[in-house]
Amino acid sequence: MRNFHFLIFIFLFSNNQIVFSQSYSEQHKKCSEVLEEISVGDSAFWTKLQLRNKCLIGLKTPQFSINTLDGKFINSDSLQGKVLFLNFWFTKCIPCIHEIPELNKLVSKYRGKDIVFLSLANEDSTQLRNFLKSQKFTFEQVPNGASVMIDTFKLFSMWPTTVIIDKQGKIQFIKVGELDNKKDNHKLLLDKLLLQSVDKNQLGVNMAEGKVHKIQTSFQEIKQNISDENDFTLVYFFKPFCQPSLQNLSKLEEIKKNYNFKVILLTTVKENVENLNKAKFGFDTCYYFDPLIYNTHTLDYDEYDMFTKEVFDDAKIIEPSKRIKFPAVFVFNRNKKLIYYNKDEDSTNLEFEKIIRLKN
Repeated sequence: MRNFHFLIFIFLFSNNQIVFSQSYSEQHKKCSEVLEEISVGDSAFWTKLQLRNKCLIGLKTPQFSINTLDGKFINSDSLQGKVLFLNFWFTKCIPCIHEIPELNKLVSKYRGKDIVFLSLANEDSTQLRNFLKSQKFTFEQVPNGASVMIDTFKLFSMWPTTVIIDKQGKIQFIKVGELDNKKDNHKLLLDKLLLQSVDKNQLGVNMAEGKVHKIQTSFQEIKQNISDENDFTLVYFFKPFCQPSLQNLSKLEEIKKNYNFKVILLTTVKENVENLNKAKFGFDTCYYFDPLIYNTHTLDYDEYDMFTKEVFDDAKIIEPSKRIKFPAVFVFNRNKKLIYYNKDEDSTNLEFEKIIRLKN
């Protein structure tokens, strides 16, 4: 039976100031439509809640200000340029306490990095200090923090809840319940977000004047862009902050130039599209793949897997048991038929020679 003992609904008031963000509130309302006419006890509630939280990913964080246990005043605007890890909890929550040692390990792992760890408890400073006398918790401690969770982020008062925010102040991760090191991939996400300190101008690719910079797409739209003027069309799906992805760009340009391939780039970061004319590479088209347009899709797929599912469904291919990882390559012939995808190769060392041999 599912363990529900971390679910407690409480409405609290505190001295922490709340500054509402209309755009966040409006989008939150839209995302929360999936929860209409459903109760916590409903068997579909957890699936719907995950859909709602997934829909919030990418939104600009609403502004808030807090006072830490040691008297420090923090405004969310002052945290721009740093990754922000928020842990919402309370001192009598068993799973909250259980995950504290793992949370402490995160602080040790990322010490000296551009990341701020804030623990927002729903108790006052006296209760929090009493608890911390017997329990080491190395996050920056914030008493009376439930209002940030409930009033600012408008999340349900369920503990523990984790929210991770990137350096641009956008939500990148929401988890209700104790973190799972094997399933949640929050450490990999933190590593990726910390790499955002790299100059973004160096992470784009140069598009010749007049090329298409398409914001938001789907596989069917890309398929329409496959031309019979080229022997093959290669779709390269990559994360711009993934170093192996960047290393492959020069090889892709060579394939395009020497082997009559049309090369379409697909990136997961909208800002990267805006920087595509600032580097040294030249490709045909670049698209941004927006996972929010798929917010009603099955939760078994993230934004990459959803695109892959479209490709495989179109090609009537049963999906491989081991999912393809970034960076990924799909090759189509003149008839728009999928003839290659990197299902077996190490995704960090794509076998371009195998792709070139398709010409023969």
